[in-house]
Amino acid sequence: MIEMLKAWAVTLCAGAVVAALAKMLIPSGKMEKMFQMVLGVFFLCCLISPFLSMKGLSLNLDVSSFQEESAQVGGRLADQVNAQIRSQIEKRISALAQERLDALQVRPKKIAVDMDIAEDGGISMKQVTVLLTEKDASKKEAVGTALQSALGLNPVVTVAGE
Repeated sequence: MIEMLKAWAVTLCAGAVVAALAKMLIPSGKMEKMFQMVLGVFFLCCLISPFLSMKGLSLNLDVSSFQEESAQVGGRLADQVNAQIRSQIEKRISALAQERLDALQVRPKKIAVDMDIAEDGGISMKQVTVLLTEKDASKKEAVGTALQSALGLNPVVTVAGE
């Protein structure tokens, strides 16, 4: 294959030299445009001649490694997208829970969202855990009720130190 490319380059260079010499030798006048067209066709033939002689050339491209690599990249991309989706949903659920807790004037130590993304892309929320400070221990039941109505599932509400 490399030899063929070398031969093609030599053919192009030789064709360009021959065309340049011939162009210098042609007389100006009526025949000049005709001769330039002939030179153009000659150079075009030099350009495509290697492609015309490629009958016996077989290109063996092993695409299986490219397919495997693209499948791996696609898998990593899907994992990254799922992680980003998961992160955004966790942030949104935490913000929604925080809004409900702000209405109750409760400042939790921590809000944790446990969720799962299925193979088909479905997202399921497993559990929301809220860790309250000791001063908000008396509001534990109200926090649970408010979050259950906002999120649609029973949250796990614990108090620090329990």
